[in-house]
Amino acid sequence: MTKVTLKDLAVESGFAVSTVSAVLRGQGDLYHIAASTQKDIKETAQRMEYRKNLMAKSLRAGQSNFVAILDTSYNTPIRQLRQRLIAQRLKNLGFQILVYDFHWMEEEQKKLLYELEEIPVSGLIMDATDAAAALEYAQRFIKRQLLVLLDTGYIRGIDQVLLNRRSLSYAMAKHLLNLGYRDIYYTIGIHSAYWPIVERRKGFEKALKEYGVPAGEDRYIWDDEKADAYHRGYTLGKKIIFSKKSLPDAVMALNDHIAIGIMKAFHEQGISIPDDVALVGAEDLPESEFAQVRLTTMDFKIDVMAGKAVEIFLKRLKGDMRDFPRRVVIEPSLIVRESCGKHKIQGGV
Repeated sequence: MTKVTLKDLAVESGFAVSTVSAVLRGQGDLYHIAASTQKDIKETAQRMEYRKNLMAKSLRAGQSNFVAILDTSYNTPIRQLRQRLIAQRLKNLGFQILVYDFHWMEEEQKKLLYELEEIPVSGLIMDATDAAAALEYAQRFIKRQLLVLLDTGYIRGIDQVLLNRRSLSYAMAKHLLNLGYRDIYYTIGIHSAYWPIVERRKGFEKALKEYGVPAGEDRYIWDDEKADAYHRGYTLGKKIIFSKKSLPDAVMALNDHIAIGIMKAFHEQGISIPDDVALVGAEDLPESEFAQVRLTTMDFKIDVMAGKAVEIFLKRLKGDMRDFPRRVVIEPSLIVRESCGKHKIQGGV
């Protein structure tokens, strides 16, 4: 469908472009334009399905109600859900939303960011990206524009909202240890330097130490297969079955999709969850409740995170900088379902 312009409306209605523009800006009375003329122009605009070019209006005015959300949410459901919550909250408040995904611009991150500077946005929420170009940009951006970082590596002097990954793994492991499980595998990379993984390892090992359980490298199992999370989990499940001398008591998965992939691999080999192996996921995605065995998981509190990010954004937009920079750490919570039964040998508590 061809986009209708002010010029098209002027030709159709028979009035000058300046007259049409004034009426559609709501300034018809200011310019003493007859009520009948205003009515004709508005009806023509409605009939032709004219939409205001809000971006052009913002560029002319040098100000806007646009908010940019920049992230790497592609193929990561938890980030997509969180992005949607943030966008919806802002939209409900009357903002226009611009979304940029670094996944599609891996080779041109700086170009995308510099282009973003040409748009007069009210501010930017940067969600879950550790791309070097993005973080460098964040440090420059904050000097002249409103910015909130969401679940991104720590940067001094910027408002941030993030999930406590150390607490996440600690709660997962402690739940299993409380039930009597001791031989626990964790499907994350032992050598990864990515900050959420480092924090997860620390939480896991803290729990093991409290229960006197050795925390060696053999506790971790990972595969860098280039596949979606379901298939990666399936590969990890087979790896657990066939590359170890015996099955573990329990498995902690990086996320729910990986846990469901592991569940499928175990089922194919006649391994029962939780009778043979207990299983815990993370993120509390909708699939976790509808899996073959309902999955014990961790709630990432994405609604709380989205709410806090928007709350801080609005506070800064109003000029309130009294607690700047603010760092809000969200605590995850455990959701217990059937995939974690009590240990049959040692007994649970």
